[in-house]
Amino acid sequence: MINGMRIAGLVLMLAVAGCNTVTEPDPSAKTMSRDELRNTTKEFCMRRVTKENNMSVEAAEKGCGCYASRTVNSLNKAEVAAFRDQGYFNDTAREKALTSLDICRVPRP
Repeated sequence: MINGMRIAGLVLMLAVAGCNTVTEPDPSAKTMSRDELRNTTKEFCMRRVTKENNMSVEAAEKGCGCYASRTVNSLNKAEVAAFRDQGYFNDTAREKALTSLDICRVPRP
């Protein structure tokens, strides 16, 4: 679960930051299923939003669940494969993540 949290952290951070360089991808990304990606992305989002915005877990849960589901569900096979290979979202997946943040009314970092 810790590795998943690290990956989700990288996913959200890189989605927003627009960074394309990660020196060494987390090996657990190679085998992460869509459900695992969705769950860890939601968990990290909740941790980030509650900490940065002084928001309750209950308040963050709906938006972060929406964000994680919309983002992961919108990824095509090539974007998921790129994530598994690189450990972060590529440019097209990053755009989808940013759009999901806005649609789901999750504050951007």
